[in-house]
Parts: sequence; structure tokens; C-alpha cells
Amino acid sequence: MATSEKVTATVPGIKAHSPSPPAGQDEAFWRQRLQGFNTPTSLALAPSPSEKPGAENVVTRDLHGLQARVDFFVREHRLNRDTLLTAVWARLLRSYSNEINVLFGVRFAAPLATADHLWPVSIAVKDDLTVIEWLQTVAEDLAALRQRAPISLRDLHLWCEVPVEQTLLESVLDFSAEANHATGRVPSAPLLLQAATETLRLAFRVGSFSRDPMQRLLAQLDHVISEIISTPNRKVGDLEILPRSEREQLLVRWNSTGREYPQAAGLHELVERQVAATPNAIAVISPDGQTELTYAELNRRANQLAHRLQKSGVKPDVVVGICAERSIEMAVAVLAVIKAGGAYVPLDPNYPRERLLFMLEDTNAPILLTQEKLLPNLPPRDKPVLCLDTEWESISRESDQNLPVPVAPENLAYLIYTSGSTGKPKGVAMRQGPVINLLNWQLENWSTRRDARTLQFASLNFDVSFQEIFSTWVSGGTLVLIGEETRRDANALVEYLERHRLERLFLPFVALKHLADAADRLNVYPASLREVITAGEQLQITPQIVRFFTQLPHATLENQYGPSETHVVTAYRLAGPPAQWPALPSIGRPIANSEMFILDQRLRPVPLGVSGELFLGGACLARGYLNRPDLTAEKFLPHPFGSAVSADARVYRTGDLARYLEDGNIEFLGRIDHQVKVRGFRIELGEIETVLSKHPLIQENVVVARDAHGGDKQLVAYLVAKPGEKPLAADLRRFLKERLPSYFVPAFFVTLPSLPLTPNGKVDRRALPEPNSTVEEMPSTVKMPATPLEMQLKLVFEKFFSRRPIGIDMSFFELGGDSLQALRLIVEIERATGRRLPLGILYQASTVEELARAVTASGDAEWSALVPLQPNGTRLPLFLVHTTPGDVLGYGNLIYHMSGDQ
Repeated sequence: MATSEKVTATVPGIKAHSPSPPAGQDEAFWRQRLQGFNTPTSLALAPSPSEKPGAENVVTRDLHGLQARVDFFVREHRLNRDTLLTAVWARLLRSYSNEINVLFGVRFAAPLATADHLWPVSIAVKDDLTVIEWLQTVAEDLAALRQRAPISLRDLHLWCEVPVEQTLLESVLDFSAEANHATGRVPSAPLLLQAATETLRLAFRVGSFSRDPMQRLLAQLDHVISEIISTPNRKVGDLEILPRSEREQLLVRWNSTGREYPQAAGLHELVERQVAATPNAIAVISPDGQTELTYAELNRRANQLAHRLQKSGVKPDVVVGICAERSIEMAVAVLAVIKAGGAYVPLDPNYPRERLLFMLEDTNAPILLTQEKLLPNLPPRDKPVLCLDTEWESISRESDQNLPVPVAPENLAYLIYTSGSTGKPKGVAMRQGPVINLLNWQLENWSTRRDARTLQFASLNFDVSFQEIFSTWVSGGTLVLIGEETRRDANALVEYLERHRLERLFLPFVALKHLADAADRLNVYPASLREVITAGEQLQITPQIVRFFTQLPHATLENQYGPSETHVVTAYRLAGPPAQWPALPSIGRPIANSEMFILDQRLRPVPLGVSGELFLGGACLARGYLNRPDLTAEKFLPHPFGSAVSADARVYRTGDLARYLEDGNIEFLGRIDHQVKVRGFRIELGEIETVLSKHPLIQENVVVARDAHGGDKQLVAYLVAKPGEKPLAADLRRFLKERLPSYFVPAFFVTLPSLPLTPNGKVDRRALPEPNSTVEEMPSTVKMPATPLEMQLKLVFEKFFSRRPIGIDMSFFELGGDSLQALRLIVEIERATGRRLPLGILYQASTVEELARAVTASGDAEWSALVPLQPNGTRLPLFLVHTTPGDVLGYGNLIYHMSGDQ
């Protein structure tokens, strides 16, 4: 490669250059300089669509008003202008990329520096140094670089860890003589900053960047230069990069959400006002449709139970346990607890007894409301248990009059337990004030009539159920309960919506996707539907969802966001034709009296379009975590800016990544920790890891969430067994199911000799292998099929789970299946066998063996594509497989011999 000629000129802040080292030393030098950079340092702005991909554009900013101060500053501190601008650019990259060490290119004035020859600059932005101290280190760094010849990008790419298919340098500073006469051409990177004497010029590729963000970037450059020369003794980490106008937009204008709402009334009073207004309207319908309660009847029953609860010691901030299946009794119990002044804690009857016992002890609930058939599932306790079904005659003797209960906004409405990273669930203590604010906002923003028929779909264990129930009862609507089996079956759900003329629907994205799939498959679209609200995880607009809403032009789709610690805080209603909806819709803007802040690690606002952690403030915050003052203090922080819409001087740290879009809506980007959402369930991976670590055969483990079939996610546990031990997946699943809810149980258990580590000794999650049958511990013997139908079903199972071998005695659920995947498997079985099956069959017959018996018992076996050639004898069966028209398995004409390893 070419070498530079000797440079002897002396520049302030830069030592005189010595002759360049021999070319043979360049590779070692640059490898050392680029060590640790395996990705380019990016501004990480969302790309903008362009009519001319690859076109170039230019924005400029005049520095006339700042130039004299810059010249004085660099002379005073024996620096030069290049050093100052290099440092400013590094500081901006630090904020945009969230990386301490940043990498970009520089073109100095040099005879041999062409468009493809420059100096790569790697700078550590040291937050703890003063500005002057840091500028001196940057000056020394640049001086060392200028003793080297400019290097070609091709050679640099060969000498670093950045993959060759990626751009090595995403930004370049041009200090060459040509910068004063530049045309805007971007020679080697998507972004080129050209620093002329009194002008900053940004040349950028349209499609990678757009004009408005680039204009803001120049304004930020100008602002940081001013900050540095005004306060040179400030710490680098304390430099404010946002001009006042942008800061005000992010913190004030986009959080101007103040609205009046009824803070003096308790939640029960809002329902009682609706009872008085529409006493004869239907308030709730049972899952089987056989029982209906008017508002007056609902109020009367809830009052009777509330009087009994008050006699048991229930009053404001006292928690009542509710362990009940979705039913009229459950609905009455929820309202009764609120009317008694207390707060309810839902207890899922399917939870392990150990978890239920912890929740009851943690809340110190003085009474538990349940149904008699669930008593065997409950842990023993020495406090009253009231069965809502068998003891109602006694309850009905209580007064049916409204109770005067002095409830304040600070009093609790409910406790929802969520996954905890320490291995124990944590109880989110939600106050009445935030949920009343949410209901008031919801009433003002319905896209359909207020008294609509609303499906009660969510489990009581999730806060969405509160929104379903009380947004209906404070607006005069009808709450339609749904049975658990229908709830799980998307086919049945479509027909249920149609039959009951449902108008409003709250669904997590995965359930909405399956509903749209089922409607598309059955060609049944519930014409009564007017409003669908989704929350819980990232909404994706699939082709089926587009078809679903295209067929229902009067129905709207709204994407809401909010963790359990705040309930709903943002909303985004999709507009226009469904075919034009974005693939990943925004989560929208803050609702009334709520605030959103996207901040860096120092709790300062990040630039518009840059990712940061999402913090929530305003009138939406829960009180905190029950009996966990340490965790409450960690997650609920003092408000860094002061709330303009609420007296609550705190913000909640979500752990979610997000960024502002140009229109002020917020884009959700995922998690920054190890909490995940799987099928709408919020799961702390650390909780699973903690429980797994207690298994006697496991030495260490890590759990991750991986993308699965159909856009879902599934949990995978990677473990290292203790010496000489071989834990089996089935045993591990049983171990976890005894201690955690079923949705916590991983789909795969992968045994490794050791967990891969990063250079700093942490588990390298990116290096964990994809789960497959070559690494998962399986039983030493696999039970093989004995009939053609078992063989046919076995093939379907293996294709569905993408793994072999699957024994005919392996349960669908122990293989990692769940209630939402069950629908897809049933569809595959129907296609393979030509027989339509109810979804519930997998809950009674979850193995191939059991399923084959159930199918056979339901009628004469259908024609099978599997003809046994060797059905008996001591060897494994041999089948001739031949296809029929439309055979979805597509195995063709072949001889399939069941060997031990297949």
C-alpha cells in the first residue's frame, strides 16, 4: 500500500509528525486499534423510505455566530478545530449508539488521501473526565493517527472483526482541503460531515437517513460545541446534547396530556351511577349463555357479598383472594370486593399450590373466595374460605343496599402478581386513582357506542381483565363471559363472537392472529364486531389480520401499551385501509394524565429517533410492589423532570426499549433485560433459571426466548448437568410444573458440556445453539407406532415440532406445545387424516397413542396413506407411504422404515 510523505508542519494541539512507520507494521497497528469493534458504530436512526434509494442529499448549518468563540477556545487550550469537532462527533455518537467506544472515519488534509483512503478513529468517550481532560486525550490520539498513512477501507475491513458484508464506517468527518468545495458526495459511508471554516455540512444517503433528523443532528452539533466552550470543566458525561427546543418538545409538548377526571369518587361509585342510570340493562352473561344479570341484580348480589366481606374485616387496602373459574360468581366477587372497599388478588386455580400459598401468605388475605370444586387444588390455610356457589344461600341473607365506603384514589383496587427475576413472583399494588383515570379516558375514546357488548376474554390474573370488566360496567355495556375451552379454540371463538353479536374485543396479539387465521380458514367474519383492542406484546399486521379487518370495514384496531405497574399508558388506533397498515404499528402516544420519557443511562432524554429506555410518569403509577420496598425503590424512581399532570413525583422504569418517531408516536423496540413476552405472558427468565437451579441434577442453566413457528416465541433452557448425571426433559418439565405456571415451562431442554461465555465471563446468549434432537436429552428408548394411524399422527407431530424421534407416548404439552399451538396441530391432523377434531381433544389425549385411540373411538378410521408391510414381528414396523391428492405431508411414494434413530 502507499505510504505518506513526511509532514513537518506544526499544528496547535498536534505534535510534529515523525516519518511514517514501515508499511509492514500497519496491519498490527490497525488490528490493535480496531480490536473489540465487531459492528460499525451507527447513529441507529430508523431508515426512511425514499423514492430514489441510494440518492444523496445535503443539509448545512452556518457557524458564523460561534466561529469566533471556537477560535478563541482552541487557541486558549492549545488545541485545534479538528480535535474539537472530532470530540463533539464522538460525543454525539455516544448518545446515538449507546456505546462508550465509538468508531468513525476521518479524512485529514494529505496528498495521498483519496475518497477511499482515510484514518479510522476509535475513541472512548470517558464520562468521568472533564471536557478539557478528554479533549487532550483526543488530541493525543489524533496526533498518533496522523503519523500513519491513510489506509484503504478494503484493508481495514480485512483487519477488523466487522463482517465484510457490513459497512465498516457508517460516518466520516472530512477535514481535507476539498471540504471547503465539497459537492455533497458521500465517498465511503452513509454519512459524511464536512467541516469548512464557518459551515457544517452533512451529506447523507437518502433511504439511510432523511432530512429532518439530519437538520436536528447539525443543531445538536452546534449545541454541544457551545456547551463545551462555555463549560470546559464540566464532566463529559454531563454534556447536554439537546438544544432547548428539542428538549422541550420531548419532555413538555408531547407530554401535555392533562385532563379532568373524577378523582373524588371511588370505583364502586362509578358502577353504582351506571346501575342507577340503566338498572334493567343486561350487565353480565354467563359463559353458557344461560344466566343473565341486569345491572340492578348484579349490584344487589355484589352488595350482599360485600356486606359479608366487611364483617370478615375487609376495608380499604385489605386484600381478598379470588380463586374462581370464569363465571357469574367470579364477576360478582370482583365487584363485591371493590364495593367492600378492599382490593382483590386473582389466584389462578391452575397455578401450583406452592405458588398459591406464597401469594396468600404474601397478601395476608383475611378471606378467600372460591368455588367448591376448586377446594382440592388450594393449599391448606387457617383463614376463612367462602365458596361462592355452595354458600350463596347464606350470603344472600345479607343486606342488598349500597355500602358507604370512604375510598380514596390512593387506596388499592387490585394486586396482580407478575414474574420476578429473583425466583419469586412480585405483587403489583395498583391504586384506584390510575384505573379510574384509565376508565375515564377509555370512555372518551371508544370508537363504538358506549353500551356495547364486550367479551371477557382475559384471565383474571392479567390486568386487561380489569379493563374489560369495569370499562363495560361504567358505560352501560354487557359483559359476555366465555368458557375456557371456547377461549382456547380459535375456530370456536369466531363462531362465539358471531353467535353472541360481540362488538368489543380485547385480545393479545397472538390470540388476535389465531382468530384472524380461523376466520380466514372458516370464511366466517363476525359482522357485529366494531372495536378490537390489543396489548401485551408487539402487534404485527399479518396478511390474515389485513383480510380480517378488510372483511370488517366497520371494526377498528387499536394498539395499547402498558406494563402491570401502570396498566395502559399509550394507545394507537390504526387508520386507513388495512392493506396500508404498517407491519409493526407504533404503540402511540400517552393517554390522559400520563407521561412518557425515553432516557439514557443518566436519565436524560435521548434525541428524537434514538432508542432509549422507556420511563412512565403521571397519574398512571401503581403504589409499588407489595412487601418489596427495595424493589419498589429500584423501579419507581424520583421524577427527573417534575410531572406537569400529576402530583405523583415518581416515574416507573419499564426496562423497555423505545424511540420517538417523527410524528410523536412511540415505537416499541423490545427489552433491555431478560424479561420476555411469550404468547402475551410476561416472564422473567431469571425466575425460571432460579427454580431450575434447585434441581438436584443441574449444575448451571440459562433460559432464553427464541422465535418459533408462526412468529411466536418459545422458551429454551440450556443446562449443564452435574458430573455423571443425565437429566431428562420430561423430568425437568414435571419439576417446573410443580413450582411454576405452565407457560413458564420451556419447550426445549438442551444439555451442553458448558455454557458459552463472552470475553468478560458472562453467558454468551448469542452463541447458544438452536434446539434440536441432537442436543436435547431424550429417553433412551422411544416408543414406536404399532398402527398406521399412530404412524400417521407421529409424522404430523414430528413435522410440527421439527424434531425426531418423537415417541407415541410423548405428550404434546411436554414437547413444548401450548394452548395456542394446539389449534395449529389440530389443523395439521385434520389435513393429514381428513377428520375434523375438537380442540379440546388434546387436553384429554395429548400423546400420539392416546390421540389415535380417541380418533378411532370416534368412528371408523379414515383411508390412510400408510400401508403396513411389516405390522407384526420383533422388528420395528415397516410402512409403505403413498400420497393422495392434496397430501400436505408431501412424502411421496417411499418405503419408510422405522429405525431407532430415524
